[in-house]
Amino acid sequence: MVSPTDKRVDIPIENGFVGMVDRDAFDEWLRARAAGSGAQRQIGSFERLTRDDDGVSVVHYQARERPGDAASVPRSVRARCVIGADGARSAVARQAIAGAERNPCVFAYHEIVRAPPAKPVGYDGSRCDVYYRGSLSPDFYGWVFPHGDTLSIGTGSADKASHCAPPSAACAPIRACRTHRRCAARGHRSR
Repeated sequence: MVSPTDKRVDIPIENGFVGMVDRDAFDEWLRARAAGSGAQRQIGSFERLTRDDDGVSVVHYQARERPGDAASVPRSVRARCVIGADGARSAVARQAIAGAERNPCVFAYHEIVRAPPAKPVGYDGSRCDVYYRGSLSPDFYGWVFPHGDTLSIGTGSADKASHCAPPSAACAPIRACRTHRRCAARGHRSR
């Protein structure tokens, strides 16, 4: 952890583990695993959630043949259990949970970059670094999370009007690294 005055502290967690995944690969792995266990895989966009008279959920969606297809067909499916894994501002949650739209969020920006071949002083590829600096975020924090050959570098703010600079721009050793992906996202406030 790095304070606004650049004081650094390591917080070792005995037998600790921070699990991080590449969502592109992990989500597909989950889909394949579900299909392998008997789930019928459908591709589409969620529209709404209703309930039958017996209380069972009905998920209404626009079905597509392949990801990215423009043409779609309205479909629905009954489900005893619905998992809304569609993000912090989940359309599923807004329909299933009263007040879900008022859940406070942090607006985040992060980049996935190739780890630099020459590691900067103080860099530890097995450690998540969290920075509390107003130059990165007025009310939240910035981070560097290693993912093997890549790093997730990000920052966030609960203030939508706050400008969060691209994180790699603030770190000279990272500026020259190849960017794999830039992501603007909303996530649940973690305070």
